[in-house]
Amino acid sequence: MEAIFHRHLFMRPKLIAAVVSLALLSATVSRAADPIWENWGNYFLNFTNAQYTPPIDAVTVVNHSGATFTVGTSSTFNTFDTVNYTNQGQMTGNPGFDFENIPSGDGVATWSSNFINQQGGGNNGTISCDGIFTFFITPQLPAGNLTGSSKCLVYASNIVNSGTINMSASSLIKMHGTSVDISRGAILMANPSDLFGFFTAGQLDGYWGVGTADIRYFNAPPNNAGQASLLNPTAMFPIVNGATEAIPDVYNITNRYSVPGFGQLVLFNPLVYTLTWVANNGTNFLTQVVALLNTNAAFTPSVYFSPNEIGVQWQWSSTNFPNGGVNSSNYLFLTDDFGEVTNLQTVIDGQAGPRLTYIPINYNFVQGTPYTTFNPFAIQGQPVSPGQIPFIPGVVTNDYSAYQAIFSAATELPTDVGFGNVTNLAGRIEITADKFLNLTSSRISSLNYLLLKSTNHFAGSRGAVISSPNLDLYLRTTNAILNVTNLVAPYLNHLAGTCDLWSARWTNVVGSVTNSFHVLFVDSAFSPVTAPLIQTLNLTVTNFNAATNNLVISDVLNVTANLLLKADTLTITTNPGNIFAPVGQLNILNPNIVWSTALPGLSALTNWGIITAQNAVYFGGSRSQPPYNTNIVDVPYQNFVNYGGITNQATLLWSTLFQNSGVFECGQGSFNLQKACLVTLTNGLIHARGGDIDLTGCSMLVSNHALLAGGALTLAVTNSLDDGSLGPNSADGITNKNSWLAGNGINLLVLPSQASLLGTTVTNLAADYALVDSIWAGADLGNTAAGFANNAALGRLILDGLTNNTYEFTPATGHNALYVDRLELLDFVAINQDGAGNWASLMCDPGMTVYYGQALANGMDISEKLNQVNNHQFQWVSNFNTGFFSSTNVVYTDGSTNRLNTALVTSCDIDSNGNGIPNCQDPNPIPVLSARSFALTVGVTNRPSPAALVSWSAFPGTTNYLLSATSAHATNWTVVTNFYYPGPLPGRVTVADLVRTNNPKFYRVRAVLR
Repeated sequence: MEAIFHRHLFMRPKLIAAVVSLALLSATVSRAADPIWENWGNYFLNFTNAQYTPPIDAVTVVNHSGATFTVGTSSTFNTFDTVNYTNQGQMTGNPGFDFENIPSGDGVATWSSNFINQQGGGNNGTISCDGIFTFFITPQLPAGNLTGSSKCLVYASNIVNSGTINMSASSLIKMHGTSVDISRGAILMANPSDLFGFFTAGQLDGYWGVGTADIRYFNAPPNNAGQASLLNPTAMFPIVNGATEAIPDVYNITNRYSVPGFGQLVLFNPLVYTLTWVANNGTNFLTQVVALLNTNAAFTPSVYFSPNEIGVQWQWSSTNFPNGGVNSSNYLFLTDDFGEVTNLQTVIDGQAGPRLTYIPINYNFVQGTPYTTFNPFAIQGQPVSPGQIPFIPGVVTNDYSAYQAIFSAATELPTDVGFGNVTNLAGRIEITADKFLNLTSSRISSLNYLLLKSTNHFAGSRGAVISSPNLDLYLRTTNAILNVTNLVAPYLNHLAGTCDLWSARWTNVVGSVTNSFHVLFVDSAFSPVTAPLIQTLNLTVTNFNAATNNLVISDVLNVTANLLLKADTLTITTNPGNIFAPVGQLNILNPNIVWSTALPGLSALTNWGIITAQNAVYFGGSRSQPPYNTNIVDVPYQNFVNYGGITNQATLLWSTLFQNSGVFECGQGSFNLQKACLVTLTNGLIHARGGDIDLTGCSMLVSNHALLAGGALTLAVTNSLDDGSLGPNSADGITNKNSWLAGNGINLLVLPSQASLLGTTVTNLAADYALVDSIWAGADLGNTAAGFANNAALGRLILDGLTNNTYEFTPATGHNALYVDRLELLDFVAINQDGAGNWASLMCDPGMTVYYGQALANGMDISEKLNQVNNHQFQWVSNFNTGFFSSTNVVYTDGSTNRLNTALVTSCDIDSNGNGIPNCQDPNPIPVLSARSFALTVGVTNRPSPAALVSWSAFPGTTNYLLSATSAHATNWTVVTNFYYPGPLPGRVTVADLVRTNNPKFYRVRAVLR
């Protein structure tokens, strides 16, 4: 093979071309570096001719378009004294290249000035590095770690890569420059499973063990023996609480870190399969059994039986990133021939750092093809009851095999390497830019680890495809906005998780029949895809104009160790049309990361996507500890708006403006909103499963919003509290009402200036034997419908409990009331009455009264009964006729439709109009306050003086005004008299108005319900 290249020599006026056969070149002659070295043809250097080839010693090295540069040497290939590197053709290096300025003498290597790998047609602009790695040289380690020698090192002030840099599944690609521009370029590291078409490199060994059971297994040394305890097959599948469990023996294992221990793979409610094979004219029976637990519904598992082995298959559909192709025929299958072969051993299968890892010889995983292609004569099993398995009673001395497969997109785990840090993994790509980094439309794929570092200015990664199982990101922008998009792949197309296996075999001989058994337990806990993990996420937004610094996250970011986000505002976005990541996510996977410390300068947050944390979160500024430490200074956010999902273990939130139309999940912790002025809760959910919900604010609008608290639900609002019923004083127009749940009472600590919750249902579900105290600050206006207007009245209050529960109501200021449209008692609370008829689970402290429009106990109306017991601390407001939950429409015989109190209308004990017919049977049960019902009349009398006798029907609980004027159309009506009519039934009243002139006089009556 020949090379055609050009050299520019010092002091030479013209280009000298030569055709050189490398095998014939003599030893290098020492001289000064050439100005330029160019290759226009084929340059080839291998191990055999390296010692005869003069080094390339030139200031500028150019591999032109269409040219090939191929080297195979014992270490990374380098030139000498080179300041400028340009590749427009193809460069292939085994094990790789070192592109930096290496002096031809004994000096220290320094950065070059320029490195340019320029995109071109075909394979031009391509650099490939193929190192030697363990997959090739040790075939007994087909799933071993790939720790080869291949490297591509680039150190230059200016780095431009619009072409492609390829590396085998091996060591390191490293770029470090002042300015690094990889826009539209590619840096790719092959995965061995991609190279060879089957999945091995991503299957790591978690633990393994084989052996024989012995009755002395649990004896103390030196009298112990065997590697497992004895097995009782008939006790293997007990029924516990109506569900099947699968329980094997206890057995020895060795884990990935060479630490011995023991295991027992217990499956809860698995699917059970079995099949029996008969051979030798009925003298030999082989019974195969599988207990399968599949924890991910994305997989469709199948079990197959054949006389030679058991097969377990998983099938799933996937949308492949980044091409978007849908593949519904993804397969992984396991074969286990433990019961059909005699081997009882493990074999080398990989490495965990310097340690070898093993797999029992009977297990084999294969991905990419269905099991029936591998074994077309196998019979597919169907789930059966464990009672159908023909186990023979008695304890057996069995052999066992146990194994855990760890499925990973990476070829090793962080714990396999020094200090457990992903930066020490093999298969790394490291890109560092001291001043400028541009990843627009780039393609970067790393086998195990990727570093992206640009601490001055990051120009972005719009349109890029960047993937790696593990990453570190240190990025800063000076443009006042950093949009994290296309920076991290949403997922990798590799299985992730574990699959635990246990197999046993034994033989029972009954008469002349040999019964062999092979049992396989499978616990598959893996996912079809792998989520990339970010060890350190450090993002900074700055600008030179004192503008607001904005951080926008559109990617799925899973942070495992360190988080620092420096920006004024943070927005987690939606991504319309993105099938891979519909929304941005910030998932904090390390409980040691404290939100307020990790986002020290944040003043506003808008979340359209997902935020998760493993600990309690304080959303606010200047706090460096979780919410339990209060000896610090707090600064509220200006705005906190949530349209998406936020999950943590407790939330303490300080924000001047707070809006939630999404979901807060606080786990077993509480949700505490403080320092809020304007609060808007619409179409969302706040869920504190095990804690309290405390909402503090100046004004609060709550519409179609759920509050679910395992503890207490507390409101502290000063100005306005409204669920949409405040303006009309009615819940009729509210189409989506609130539903709230509390486990330890509901509290209103202060009465806002304006307040109405008539469209809200609150359910209290008390724990057994619990005393649930609710504090309420409503004004006590007495037994009147006026108490339901602008007085924080509730629409519906449900009090539930199963065993010995008590609900206590306490005044907030010493004398208060709670007005409830409908009060409902359920279960024990509804039936717990003492001998005097009191509902013993209800009590009010002195100064507290609960008023209701209707009361139910397990669905039965008790409005009248409750009104008469419990020391009259629970009072029925029977003239409250406008409640959404407590009123009903009644059509009278005159054709009018009247809205009335349901409990009063349906009472068979009350005759409201005094006509001798109980309300429940009366077609016109309640005297209705209307112009017609007044039946106003005017008569004349002369005794003792001339007077007009004005008469009308007065209604209980009304203040009546008699007004007069000289014209029916007058605007200046004069009050003749006014009085309160207490009832209890409507009655005619008459007022005598003395006649003082001969002018006409008109009368009008106005009644106001108090």
